This record gives sequence, structure tokens and C-alpha cells, in this order.
Amino acid sequence: MIQVQVLLACMALLARLPRDGDQSAWLAFGRERPGLGTMIVLGVCGLCAVAIVLSCGRAARRMDRRGDHRAMLRALRVRGVCVGIATLATIAGILGLGTLDWLRSAIGNLILVDELGALSPLLVVLAIGWWAQYPLERRAREAVIVRALDWGEPVHRIEGRGGHVLMHVRHELLLVLVPITLIMAWGEAISWYEASGPAWMERAGSWVSSAAFVAGVVVVLGITPVLLRVLWDVRRLGESELRSRIERVCSRWRVRVRELLLWRTHHSMPNAAVMGLIAPLRYILMSDALLDGLDEDQVEAVAAHEVAHVKKRHMPWLAAAVIGPVTLLGSLAELIAGNVGWIDPDGTVFLGVVGGLTLAIVLFVLGFVSQRFEWQADAFGARHMSEIAGHAQVSESAAEAMSGALSRVAQLAGIPQVKRSWRHGSIAVRRQRLETLVGQPVDDLAIDRTVGRVKVVVLIVAVVAGGLASVV
Repeated sequence: MIQVQVLLACMALLARLPRDGDQSAWLAFGRERPGLGTMIVLGVCGLCAVAIVLSCGRAARRMDRRGDHRAMLRALRVRGVCVGIATLATIAGILGLGTLDWLRSAIGNLILVDELGALSPLLVVLAIGWWAQYPLERRAREAVIVRALDWGEPVHRIEGRGGHVLMHVRHELLLVLVPITLIMAWGEAISWYEASGPAWMERAGSWVSSAAFVAGVVVVLGITPVLLRVLWDVRRLGESELRSRIERVCSRWRVRVRELLLWRTHHSMPNAAVMGLIAPLRYILMSDALLDGLDEDQVEAVAAHEVAHVKKRHMPWLAAAVIGPVTLLGSLAELIAGNVGWIDPDGTVFLGVVGGLTLAIVLFVLGFVSQRFEWQADAFGARHMSEIAGHAQVSESAAEAMSGALSRVAQLAGIPQVKRSWRHGSIAVRRQRLETLVGQPVDDLAIDRTVGRVKVVVLIVAVVAGGLASVV
């Protein structure tokens, strides 16, 4: 969820990149009193930070005195709500309350400097949130260590508070911030070059700058995995039977990757990921906590899960699922805009309604589609384990390998299986869905048909949006 919130704030910044026409705040209040608008944003974000610190501190005391593990869940919910409010406040400051205008008037329109300044209230709240929740996560890790000692499993040193915050910044924040800031910098550079008035660009027309921006976006997205390999604490996964098993998963499903990486998280993040849209720049990452905590069958099932995201092209479809509704709503808003003057003379109310509706739909679509893609990837992991054992239907042991991996991840992370995740759903629900797969033909899974219908709807929306955009 953190990545989506930062991405939404960055999208607001992209909407305010310098270009022809009036680029001042979209609300009259922000245009007339940007300093006051900025103070409002800082005040809201400050209150959110205080609420996070107080709720986490209270939860830590309740865990110590009463052993109340639910206090941690309540504190994390408060943190989630506060981060959401800070995100909305930051976006409001960028688009309507004049934060970006105030910064540009104070320091000038420097490439990325004013944009990062406008984004900083949200970034500070995120950092304070990770700092405040550290005692809660430390208590959860300590409980995992005690359990590991009871079972004779290896234990690892718990990272300090500073390292904890730095790890989250590197592995969560930079994942979005690095590519999007590069895209913003490229967009500003193009605008700056256009403003210098080269004759050849005037003759060629505006399509040149648009094409250059799109090309820059493609390049940035292409090299992002390489940049993250440098920014994250990763190294090549050494030669072993486990590496050979993961390589066989990739080979079996014809998914090429540049490298398999060990993701070093101080054994605090039992996680795996695949990043990179093209094979020469694609990596599969397995965290140290995941490899240490799962058995080899479970690791292979998780590897198949990550391969499924590539094999089923989940990332391009997820992007299409967002771009389609945004384009459709934008085109409809443009058609309606000329008829709202009698109820909204300066268009600010209409703009706010369209923006709020677009945000709500994007969040719903992202959660809905992403969860079903996760279910399909889980099913793919069970399918893989069934097929290598020679079964034509999903076997109970194959489903258990994937389900057991999810259960173990929750245990290692110290989180309840019923804890909901906006993009992934709860582990409890995912395990229940895996149980229903047992006995289904591996080449005709119910979730594959469900995802197929989702993709048809996404395609229809994209076609309608593209057609409408072409005539507006």
C-alpha cells in the first residue's frame, strides 16, 4: 500500500509539471494564499505523525502489560489511516492548496527540488511511522525467536531502529520514488528545453516532446531493476541445489531472467519478488528470511508463484486496468466540462469531484485486480508442484506446499493470517482458496477462468477509453 500512496502523490506532481498554460494551483484558495495552504498541509501531516507515535507507544505498553497482540493490529490500522490522510493532504497541497506554488516562488522551479519538497510531508510521515512501529515489530520478532529456540531453529540478530527505518526506505520507498523522480526530471528537462525555443522543435510540432517523454518513461522503467539492484542490499544467489530448483522452474515455464538474487533484509522480511519487464533486465529475488524459514518444496512453490506473475503478464495487465478507467474518466470529464459552468463557474468543484472519483476507482480496481492475480499466482504454484509430481489434477500435497509457504511467511513475519492486505488479501483467505483447488484439472483451474474474464473487462474498458479519447 505504501508504494501506491507514494505513486498517487507523484502522479499529482506529474500533473503539475511545467507546460504551456496556467500551471498555478487548481483551487482559487491555493492561488491566492499558497503559504496558508502549505501550513494547513504541514499541520495535518504533523497531527498524523503524532497520532501514529502515540498509538504505537500505547500498543507497545499494552503488549508488555497484558500480552494483547491485537493492540499491534489496532496501532497498524491507525498508522494506515494516518498515512492515508497524509497522502490526501499532500496531494491536496500539490494540486489545490498551493504547496508547489509556494515552493517555486521561494526557491524557483529547480528540477526535482521543488517537487521533492512538496512531497516531503508524506515522506516524513512514512519515516516517522516506520520509526514508531519498530518497538511493535521488535516484540513480534522476539516472539518468533523464542518459538525458533523452542523448535531448535537458527535465530538471527534483530536490526536496530535506525537500520529498520533505513531498510524500509530502501526496499519500499525507493521502489517507487527512484523511477518516478527520474520520469519527473526527464519531463522537466523536456519542458525546460522547449522553453528555450529551439527552432527545430517549433517546426516539428508538439508531438516531438510527447514522443521524447514516452521514450524516456520506457527507458526509466527498463533500467529500474538494475538501479534497484544497486540501491537494495542484494547479491547473486550462490550455487546450490535450491538455486538449481529455482532455475528449473524458470526453464520449465520458459521465463528467462538475468539473475537470481539473494535479498538481504537482516532476516526481517520473509518475501520474494520478480522485477523487470524484459528478460535481459529481469530478476527474481528471494529474501534471506524466506530461504532460511521455508523448506525446499515451499521455496520452489514460491518461485513458481513469482514466475506466474511474468508468465501471466500480470504487470502489463495491472497497468492497463488502471490506465483504462483513468483515461475513460478523463475523457468523460472533458466532454462534460463545458456544461458545468452554470453550477460551478470556476470548475473547482467539478475538478474535485472528478479527481476524488478517479482516485476511488483506481484504488478499487488496483485492489480487486491485484488480489485475483495473487490468487492465480498461488494456484500456479500449486499447479507447478502437481505437474512435476506427474499429477493431472492439483494434489493435496502440492496445494499444501504453497499454502504452507504462506502460513510460514505469516509466522516468520509475526503477523496474524487474518490480517488483510489491500493488494494481496489475507493469507487466511489465500490458503482457503488453495484448499478448493485440490482435485481441479491443472490445465483448467477456476481462477484462470476468473482472471480471463477480468482481462476481457479490462480490454473492453481500454478500447472504449481509447476510442473516446480519440474523439474528445
